[in-house]
Amino acid sequence: MKDFHFGENLRLVRITKDISQKAMAHYLEISQPTYSRLESDQKVPNHAIVSGMAKVLGVQLAQLLPQSRLVYKAKAILDSPFGYIYIIVCFCALSPAAWGITDAVCVMNGVSEDTTVILRRLTIPLVIIVIWYGLSRVKKGDKYD
Repeated sequence: MKDFHFGENLRLVRITKDISQKAMAHYLEISQPTYSRLESDQKVPNHAIVSGMAKVLGVQLAQLLPQSRLVYKAKAILDSPFGYIYIIVCFCALSPAAWGITDAVCVMNGVSEDTTVILRRLTIPLVIIVIWYGLSRVKKGDKYD
């Protein structure tokens, strides 16, 4: 997995938005050399600066932060015309896998057949709850701003 570099990501977003380093520094009320050090990962910005960057660039804070890029991509998928179809396909793929894992864990731990049946019946609702929870977090992605 490629390491995430905040400065590199920031630079790519800034260039995409066609904003100069000098303009970014001006909007953020910092010097241009300081801003340059942020993009080259020589300096770590505080939360206020990162929030300001997101506002200046017109993006969600999630697009600038490493742990949130997956959330941003998931939100883009959900916002696409076939987003929910994609989620249903993922659910159909995850359900049998979760069922198989349940069976394997029960066999490995010597769980009785009656308990295995109960756990199997709980697997699908559990998968639905996990997917629903994940989707609700993705949909509320702007709360991280």
